[in-house]
Amino acid sequence: DWSSDVCSSDLIEGRPYLPAFCLTAFATLLLLQFAGARDGRPAFWRLGVYSLMLTTAPLLQGTAACVTLAHALFVLTDRAMRRDRGRQIAILTAIAASLMLPIAWSLRMRGAWVQAIAHDGYTFSFTLRTAAGFLKDLSGGGLVVTALLVIAAVYGCFTDAVPRFAKRLLGFTALTAICGAVASDALAGYFASPRQAIYCLGGLIVLAAAGWERF
Repeated sequence: DWSSDVCSSDLIEGRPYLPAFCLTAFATLLLLQFAGARDGRPAFWRLGVYSLMLTTAPLLQGTAACVTLAHALFVLTDRAMRRDRGRQIAILTAIAASLMLPIAWSLRMRGAWVQAIAHDGYTFSFTLRTAAGFLKDLSGGGLVVTALLVIAAVYGCFTDAVPRFAKRLLGFTALTAICGAVASDALAGYFASPRQAIYCLGGLIVLAAAGWERF
């Protein structure tokens, strides 16, 4: 009966990925503006919009929070940010504020997620076959497209077409999204789901475009 399956992970976890991806992409664009600006801390309303995007994305799909983590790492480690403490503290405050609601939601829903995963019989494993499948589906175009995307993105990191700070932010976003998705699946005992790493494409595609244009 349908009612007995309402708690299945497909209904709890299978929330919209593309809206969450769009929000993280726009938030990354805003952070690029903040990092590239020369006039101190961003306007309060821009910080509010930025924080709201980072709040909403993980509520749509949980692993979008990996982008928030990537942004925090960038702001903490970027030299220009460290030289301008006012700007750094303002952005970090916006990032910290964006985490409160998603963390509260995750704590409230944790029991339901555990129950749903156990109900559907999912388990985590990451063998060579799993890794190949993960990479195959990461770009939506199979292993060849994923390999070309990664190679072009790495090449893009060595070009001058993208400012250094932007390359660092986009690289952080791509790596954190992939590693965070695998780590969260391992922690939850869920199967390694490439769709949960979709947020890496925001960084990979831009870097790959720069690399391909240079080539």
